[in-house]
Amino acid sequence: LVGIGSAVETPYRFDTKGEMLAAARNPAVLRAVARQTLSCSHPDVGRYHRVAPGQHCGYCVPCIIRRASMAHVGEDRAEDYLIDVRHNPPGAGTETGKDFR
Repeated sequence: LVGIGSAVETPYRFDTKGEMLAAARNPAVLRAVARQTLSCSHPDVGRYHRVAPGQHCGYCVPCIIRRASMAHVGEDRAEDYLIDVRHNPPGAGTETGKDFR
């Protein structure tokens, strides 16, 4: 209908990201490279915590989705995030808490 001569297939349209990770054909590769990926929408926030930018903030929506997905396959590590929202969520009145909400 839009004039594209190719079929558009979306095989994962009903899967969560955690389900997609669980279905990985090579879980060893997933474990080896997943910690090298970055999903965060605030990768520069580390400078406010006196660490190098490029780490997951832990409280933005992409970080929360990533963390839930990694937990689904047993690869969740709190140390991969600046803020551990599972065990120490930010206060509702803080700037971090506003984003987390």
